[in-house]
Amino acid sequence: MSFKADFLWGGAIAANQVEGAWREGGKGISVADVAKFKPHLDVSDYAGHNAVTYEDIIQAEKSSDETYYPKRR
Repeated sequence: MSFKADFLWGGAIAANQVEGAWREGGKGISVADVAKFKPHLDVSDYAGHNAVTYEDIIQAEKSSDETYYPKRR
Protein backbone atom coordinates (compact mmCIF):
# COMPACT_ATOMS: atom_id res chain seq x y z
CA MET A 1 0.00 0.00 0.00
CA SER A 2 1.28 3.46 -0.79
CA PHE A 3 0.15 6.99 -0.14
CA LYS A 4 0.18 9.99 -2.43
CA ALA A 5 3.22 12.26 -2.13
CA ASP A 6 1.06 15.04 -0.64
CA PHE A 7 -0.60 12.80 1.98
CA LEU A 8 -0.51 14.43 5.43
CA TRP A 9 -0.42 12.43 8.64
CA GLY A 10 -2.06 13.88 11.73
CA GLY A 11 -2.73 13.19 15.36
CA ALA A 12 -4.43 14.77 18.32
CA ILE A 13 -4.71 14.65 22.07
CA ALA A 14 -7.00 16.39 24.52
CA ALA A 15 -5.57 19.14 26.70
CA ASN A 16 -6.71 17.42 29.89
CA GLN A 17 -4.62 14.38 28.95
CA VAL A 18 -1.32 16.26 29.14
CA GLU A 19 -1.60 19.62 30.88
CA GLY A 20 -1.93 18.68 34.52
CA ALA A 21 -2.14 21.56 37.00
CA TRP A 22 -5.84 20.98 37.46
CA ARG A 23 -6.19 23.65 40.16
CA GLU A 24 -4.27 26.36 38.30
CA GLY A 25 -5.66 29.28 36.32
CA GLY A 26 -9.27 28.82 37.38
CA LYS A 27 -9.47 25.23 36.12
CA GLY A 28 -11.75 22.81 37.91
CA ILE A 29 -11.97 19.05 38.16
CA SER A 30 -13.00 17.22 35.00
CA VAL A 31 -14.27 13.66 34.63
CA ALA A 32 -10.77 12.62 33.52
CA ASP A 33 -9.36 14.02 36.77
CA VAL A 34 -11.49 11.75 38.94
CA ALA A 35 -11.63 8.61 36.80
CA LYS A 36 -10.63 5.61 38.89
CA PHE A 37 -7.78 3.46 37.61
CA LYS A 38 -9.22 0.04 36.80
CA PRO A 39 -6.28 -2.25 35.97
CA HIS A 40 -8.34 -5.43 35.59
CA LEU A 41 -11.12 -4.00 33.43
CA ASP A 42 -11.41 -5.67 30.02
CA VAL A 43 -10.37 -3.24 27.27
CA SER A 44 -13.45 -4.21 25.25
CA ASP A 45 -15.77 -3.10 28.09
CA TYR A 46 -16.42 0.43 26.82
CA ALA A 47 -19.22 1.09 29.31
CA GLY A 48 -17.05 -0.02 32.22
CA HIS A 49 -14.24 2.33 31.24
CA ASN A 50 -16.59 5.28 31.02
CA ALA A 51 -18.78 4.62 34.05
CA VAL A 52 -18.25 7.66 36.28
CA THR A 53 -21.13 8.58 38.52
CA TYR A 54 -21.75 11.64 40.65
CA GLU A 55 -20.99 9.50 43.69
CA ASP A 56 -17.64 8.50 42.16
CA ILE A 57 -16.73 12.17 41.74
CA ILE A 58 -17.65 13.04 45.33
CA GLN A 59 -15.70 10.02 46.61
CA ALA A 60 -12.65 10.98 44.54
CA GLU A 61 -12.70 14.55 45.82
CA LYS A 62 -12.75 13.32 49.44
CA SER A 63 -10.42 10.37 49.04
CA SER A 64 -6.70 10.20 49.64
CA ASP A 65 -6.70 6.95 47.64
CA GLU A 66 -3.96 7.11 45.05
CA THR A 67 -6.07 5.31 42.41
CA TYR A 68 -8.03 8.50 41.78
CA TYR A 69 -6.88 11.51 39.79
CA PRO A 70 -5.59 14.13 40.48
CA LYS A 71 -4.10 12.47 43.54
CA ARG A 72 -2.56 9.53 41.72
CA ARG A 73 1.15 9.23 42.41
